[in-house]
Amino acid sequence: MNSKEFSSSPRLIRFLRYCVEQTHAGQLDSLKESVIGVNVFDRLPSYDPKADPIVRVHARRLREKLADFYDSEGSQDVVIRMPKGGYVARFEEAPARARTSQSAGAAIVARVFMDAPPSGARKKPSGKAWIIVPLCALAVAALAWLAMRPELAQPRVQPLVSLPGSVNDPAWSPDGKTIAFTWDGGTSRTSQVYLLKNGESVPTRLTAAEQPESRPVWSPDGGSVALLREGRERHFAIVLVNTASGAERVIRTVLQLSPMLIPPALDWSSNGEWLVSSEQPNEGTDPVHLLLISPKDGRSWVITDPPNGSTGDLEARFSPDSKRILFRRGGQGDLFMLSLNGTTATPPVPLTFQNAGVRGLSVSHDGQTIYFGSQRGQGQFGIWSLRKGEATPTLITPAGMAAVGPAIDPLGHRLAFAQPVVDVNLWLYDARRKTEARLLVPSTDAEYSPEFSPDGQQLAFISDRSGAAQIWISGLNGGQPRKITALRDGDLPMAPAWSPDGSKIAFFCRSRGLNYAYETDVATGVTRPLRGGEDYALFPQYSADGKSIYYVSNSGHRFRIWREPLAGGGTAVPAVMDEVRFFRISKDRRLLYFLRSDHPKRLVQMNLATKEEKTLWTFADSLAAFDAWDVSANRLFYVGVDPATSLAQLEVIDLNSGGRQVLGPLRRLSHEWQTSVAASPDGYSAIVTQVDSDNTRLLLLRPSR
Repeated sequence: MNSKEFSSSPRLIRFLRYCVEQTHAGQLDSLKESVIGVNVFDRLPSYDPKADPIVRVHARRLREKLADFYDSEGSQDVVIRMPKGGYVARFEEAPARARTSQSAGAAIVARVFMDAPPSGARKKPSGKAWIIVPLCALAVAALAWLAMRPELAQPRVQPLVSLPGSVNDPAWSPDGKTIAFTWDGGTSRTSQVYLLKNGESVPTRLTAAEQPESRPVWSPDGGSVALLREGRERHFAIVLVNTASGAERVIRTVLQLSPMLIPPALDWSSNGEWLVSSEQPNEGTDPVHLLLISPKDGRSWVITDPPNGSTGDLEARFSPDSKRILFRRGGQGDLFMLSLNGTTATPPVPLTFQNAGVRGLSVSHDGQTIYFGSQRGQGQFGIWSLRKGEATPTLITPAGMAAVGPAIDPLGHRLAFAQPVVDVNLWLYDARRKTEARLLVPSTDAEYSPEFSPDGQQLAFISDRSGAAQIWISGLNGGQPRKITALRDGDLPMAPAWSPDGSKIAFFCRSRGLNYAYETDVATGVTRPLRGGEDYALFPQYSADGKSIYYVSNSGHRFRIWREPLAGGGTAVPAVMDEVRFFRISKDRRLLYFLRSDHPKRLVQMNLATKEEKTLWTFADSLAAFDAWDVSANRLFYVGVDPATSLAQLEVIDLNSGGRQVLGPLRRLSHEWQTSVAASPDGYSAIVTQVDSDNTRLLLLRPSR
């Protein structure tokens, strides 16, 4: 907000927007003081409003500033009130403008959404000025929604194509007669781009390349397809392919060393002048940013500057008029939008705020609706729509159906999307015996993120076999797995770590858009928060005495390893000053192992007592994922990717002799599931998270209009 009342109060802006959104959605339970303290003011889930009046204090300030704003310079089309005694927003039409408020509101919403900007809107605003537009649009949209929103019909879903294996990345041609997608051929471990015309059932392969391909997008005239082709060391070539002749032209190569296995963004503007992609500069020390690229000569311009300490900007789509770009910011991600002014861009505007994830996005041809994959309010991704005039997205795929990667056809009649059907399991490999790996705790649901107990006899892991992701434990030699947590639906636990005596398990959990470190008693299942909020608390692991935890945080906008006492109100201090996003603690708790962000191939060991560091190993191949390694008893277990074939395999390195042993190939890797590795305390075996099958398929639905 650029008004004098709000320009210096970002927390009040966040508070007001939250109250308006929840009122609009009818989520009155979310407007309780205890809930607001957690969601807006980043208090822990144990927040007690009686002991901390922060919500009431800011509510009084917000009411005062709203009154001052409308008394001085505020718009009089719609007035937002927050009556005393509660936090439900009230929208009132100003008497002098009652007959014109709907049309005025529509104009404001059009500006923030997809229509052409008004005269002068292309000037770059000051740092806070852009916030006022979506906020006003939200209030007006909420008022219109309360009066006019129709009921949505349950969509009918049907297969788009029936193919074995994994099918992803749907993209309609400009005339809607052909759809491009990626397919692994049913038996291959890599995906290539295929084309399928309406009425046909057998797709045609677009290129003859053997390297993995992803993110096909069409030129405005339908004569070419741009795609990403993965090469060595996470370098991706942007390739333009003529659909008639098959002729290819590489216009640029981008590097993306994101901790996630996500390919760069790619889209083609409707005016044909630009491609948008993403790149991570400086060998992984900076967040991923968006690039505007000329398809004629490959020249590029950086158009986003995500904050340090974030994953960055990972997916992007042009608006139909080519004047705006919608994109995902963050590893889990929220939806943002920017406006283009030549080769520069305005500061991005957030369109979603729950950090509930973005997995694929598409914009209708008339610019009225955004479709995107998200986990809003549920444990799995579904397809949501955000229409002009609405402030809260609507789930449009059937409840309980996993769905990502939407693509709306040019007429807005058919929405293609991918339904992930993935079998993820845990496998035990023994470096001493030339035997087949052993499947652990099998089920038809996902099992991942394994960790050995200190005595090596038990396994902690995460599974959604009970319907929601929870932490489980099981004996290595059989027995019934036991669930030890009771987290809420939609919470995402990750990276369990045992205490030295095996009585507790620490883990981090994404809850309501924020990351918290928790601790669960193995015997009783009692779970308590350790720390968290806007500053991350990732990969918590216990000290030798069990009285402190080490964790990764982006405090100060830089990922580092921190140590913090569990009791006594001690202060957290950095354990490592360099930027580090993931680490392991040795089984005896005396050493830290980590990869520095500026040297992602160099495994470093640090003595916790002396702070002495040394390089243990330099990887000659690529790690399959940031957490695809562990060290125990001077042995390094890791999943490497052969740069020539893009195939993954589990390897073990004797750090004393340098000897190398391949324990076995992995069937495939996944963009979403962790390829985590856990080494046993004796250093002779390891458990790996493996995608055993991926039968992701493309489906169609007809969105309600």
